[in-house]
Amino acid sequence: MNRFITAFILSAFTLASCSPKYKIEGESSISYLDGKMLFLRQFQHDRFTTIDSAEVVHGFFNMKGHIDSTQMAMLFMDDMPVMPVVLEKGGIRVIINNTEIRAKGTPMNDSLYNFFDRKNQIELRMTELKRKEAKMILDGGDIDDIQTALHQEAQAVNEEMKQLIKSFLAQNSDNVLGPGVFLILCQSSSPAMMPQIEEMIAEMPESFKSNPAIKDCLSQLQRPE
Repeated sequence: MNRFITAFILSAFTLASCSPKYKIEGESSISYLDGKMLFLRQFQHDRFTTIDSAEVVHGFFNMKGHIDSTQMAMLFMDDMPVMPVVLEKGGIRVIINNTEIRAKGTPMNDSLYNFFDRKNQIELRMTELKRKEAKMILDGGDIDDIQTALHQEAQAVNEEMKQLIKSFLAQNSDNVLGPGVFLILCQSSSPAMMPQIEEMIAEMPESFKSNPAIKDCLSQLQRPE
């Protein structure tokens, strides 16, 4: 999870703006969070810096402040990461409960979490395919026949995931979302996935590929363990 956070926060692309204000209105139905302090942090100069904080009172918390440009941040409870939030002009509604963790109400947060929704749906289909394979094997089916029967379906799901990611990166190559999402994927990948990772950014603009955080992530991925 820490790798996930660092990858996300290191996506240091910004949008030009005139000192916009952000306002976070949060709510949680998780009783454990009541009375806890939440911290809004950014990755700056190789460390996380707290830029805002709030106590959860009766399931609600609020944060607000000025930013020089649209930025990525991470919501923490103590030292535990909770969720990424895009700090941008406008009112941001944060929902934390047992079935949903989401930031919404502003364009980039809506786009980010809509992407997560679509990605999660495809991942669920991948999981269902694995369960289907396991059940067919338990039912006495031949492993080779089962894998052959499910291969085309699995390929289609994998292709859908690849196209979803490539499309999102292309649409957001010039803002915080493109580099951020790519770094999440890169840092959570293994060296064996390097060809797929390289394919994802093959058609991206040079400004995207030359992002220091992206170059560093690719370098780490290529490095033998």
